Amino acid sequence: MKRVAVIGGGMGGLTAATRLAAKGFHVTLYEANDRLGGKIGEIEQAGARFPLGPTVFTMRDAFEEFFDYVGAAFEDYLTTIPLDPVARYFYPDGTTLDARRDPGAFERELVEKLGEKPGALGDYFDYARAIHETGAPLFLWSDFSTLRAFRKPGSIATALNLNKLDPFRTMHQANDFFFDDERTARLFDRYATYNGSSPYRAPATLNLIAYVENVLGAYHVKGGVLAIVNAIERLAERVGVEIKRGVPVERIVVRNRRVAGVVVNGAFETYDAVVSNADVERTYDELLEGGRRRRRLFTTAPSTSGLLFLWNVERAHDNLAAHNVFFSEDYRLEFRQLGKERRLPDDPTAYVHIPAKMEPETAPAGTENWYVLVNAPASEDPYDAETIDRARSSILARVKANSGIDVADAIVAETTRTPRDLERETGATLGSIYGPSSNGRRASFLRQRNKARGVEGLYFAGGGSHPGGGVPLAALSGKHAADLLFRHNYERFPSL
Repeated sequence: MKRVAVIGGGMGGLTAATRLAAKGFHVTLYEANDRLGGKIGEIEQAGARFPLGPTVFTMRDAFEEFFDYVGAAFEDYLTTIPLDPVARYFYPDGTTLDARRDPGAFERELVEKLGEKPGALGDYFDYARAIHETGAPLFLWSDFSTLRAFRKPGSIATALNLNKLDPFRTMHQANDFFFDDERTARLFDRYATYNGSSPYRAPATLNLIAYVENVLGAYHVKGGVLAIVNAIERLAERVGVEIKRGVPVERIVVRNRRVAGVVVNGAFETYDAVVSNADVERTYDELLEGGRRRRRLFTTAPSTSGLLFLWNVERAHDNLAAHNVFFSEDYRLEFRQLGKERRLPDDPTAYVHIPAKMEPETAPAGTENWYVLVNAPASEDPYDAETIDRARSSILARVKANSGIDVADAIVAETTRTPRDLERETGATLGSIYGPSSNGRRASFLRQRNKARGVEGLYFAGGGSHPGGGVPLAALSGKHAADLLFRHNYERFPSL
């Protein structure tokens, strides 16, 4: 039986480990922290529960495929609730708009509140659907690393219809083309932040994200996104993955350009292959033996990070949904300050998630648990008290200006988490949430492949590798890493 070490228990590492164990490999998963999940987590504060990391569940099909692969039923492990509205948007001019789950109801919101022309939303979703149906087989569901990936029927169709991917416009240029009102374009521009990019620089291909969330469906997971981690952990143990928490891997040992094992607690452990769910930069810079294998990914820019406030709010607000967006006054300026100036915007757009809207038991009766996130540059610079206070004041002012809600005097407990906290706790380089950004037409081709070049037996899973960041894509990265490893070993060791 072939032995595989998986470094890191984030979504990519967990799914890769579980798939490989289900195929008969002896898999040991090493997690440096005392919990699994990577950037997915939860904390309690003043009697309320708050998520850490992602808050919305999409691409359910990616997880249904995973559960089916390991012989389990998705519904036996997880309960999902469709979001409606998917999100509530608050604009600086006082307009409030619901992105309704039903496309017809969503369009009525746009027509009645923003004056959009009838049919524009349907045309846009048809356009985004074409991007998804053309690009997903090759860029999401394929490992995209060898010629084999291009031989699949869906991938061949992609190659023959590259124009449908809209790679030469930016997201904003495409959105501005489809809609008359700048506020509608801004709503869909926001999806660039789902992988830490700028709508003014990322290719319009990423408009498929709007289709995935608004048409294929967005969900609340009962118990939060952490419930997905807990469910996969149960499956991993069921199929025989040996999980070692609080045990960091110190080094990946390479002999004759091939993985020989790992060093743990100062001792060498023999393995036939390694799947690294650790940060890609850290894997090359710190874990691989010898600096000669160093590979710099951030030659342009990393994805954004986030500044997170967790607030216990002593009263409920009926005019807020589970997911709310309070747009800044000048969206383009916000991204210029994030990107070109690499600093926290003066007037950031604020995302406010209130878990108690979906699960009242997550906060004491009559109170709310606000998860408040603003985009922040990934940076090694510390966030001092003055910077945090200025951001906090900006958020409170923006919420009040857009909605009339003055929440400042209702906050009874709070926690702040900066990009430096994310880097310290998860190893994410510079606190980048998604690894390299997707700014620029070539970004997808420059992302780390799931099988390393130059080191046999080394594979990558996680948001920094193909196909990208976010919970479902990280899960697919685990699929690709496991499939590549299995295929490589099965061809060489058919008795497996």
